[in-house]
Amino acid sequence: MDILKSAARRGRAGVPKEEMMMELSKALRGIAYSDFMRHINRLVSQGLATIEEIGPDDFILYITENGENEIKNV
Repeated sequence: MDILKSAARRGRAGVPKEEMMMELSKALRGIAYSDFMRHINRLVSQGLATIEEIGPDDFILYITENGENEIKNV
């Protein structure tokens, strides 16, 4: 599962962290949390996604316009 494509499917609703982790665990069989967060932070730093913190160690990921363009160009 590609995190950016998942965020694009959800549109303005965004993707909760827990949902992303469940999808990733099915696809990758035990991805390390640190690897997951490294990928999320990379998307944010590249301007492809933003996060909204909704609690301690919890967030929703939103795709940006740049992220949508990135998916279209692939």
